[in-house]
Amino acid sequence: MNPARRDAARIATTVCDRATAAGSNGAARTPSRSARTVLGWATVRVAAIVGVLVALTACEVPGVPTESILASEFRTGGNVVLDASLDTDFPLGPVPSDELVAFATCHNALRWEANSSLDFRVVVLRQAWHIRIAELLRNDTISETDAQLFFTAWVRGLSVESTINRYNPPASVARGLREAPSREALDRFVAYVSSRSLSQQRVVLVDSQAGDFEWSDRLSEQESIFTVGIAGRGSTAVTSEQCEEIG
Repeated sequence: MNPARRDAARIATTVCDRATAAGSNGAARTPSRSARTVLGWATVRVAAIVGVLVALTACEVPGVPTESILASEFRTGGNVVLDASLDTDFPLGPVPSDELVAFATCHNALRWEANSSLDFRVVVLRQAWHIRIAELLRNDTISETDAQLFFTAWVRGLSVESTINRYNPPASVARGLREAPSREALDRFVAYVSSRSLSQQRVVLVDSQAGDFEWSDRLSEQESIFTVGIAGRGSTAVTSEQCEEIG
């Protein structure tokens, strides 16, 4: 399969909050330097956009706050709370605020209610350059397609420079990626990992100010306290009352 089409298939899984055939086929290949020379940045993006449009018509999960999901990617792994690799596979930057930890936990609970997450277990990731990806998306510097490409690279452990070298984006985008996220972005965006199945995890990048969060009373009846891990920092608790205050 064309490398760009492989990336497009992975990007399509972001549009709906349910694993698709493309999302469960393992890691997508990224274009080689020779392929990028022939295809060009624009061609890679066009192929990815096609994948997004296909996904829009293929699946929809009622109850999931999809507007707040900026990007997501699958990785191999089981119970996220017991997965020590989450402390080593992702950068240990600043710890997200208590408000963001609560948002991530409650967001996953809504996904669980819509049968899009295996359980309530969540590990919130420390802040790194993926926050800058979210910021560039929200200020319209990059598209949803671009954000997914860069987020996938981050999940796979690539640095900013490695990602720029791999995708060769326009100079303005490369410059934006190299800049540190603003204080406002650090207070707004957060990434977390939840279990999609017994052998697959999903890393989700969310916007806490998207405005589509609506808590369910049924979830408060189901669970009053959620245990959440913070990468490299152990665990803490989030209550259903905190979720109710969010939305």
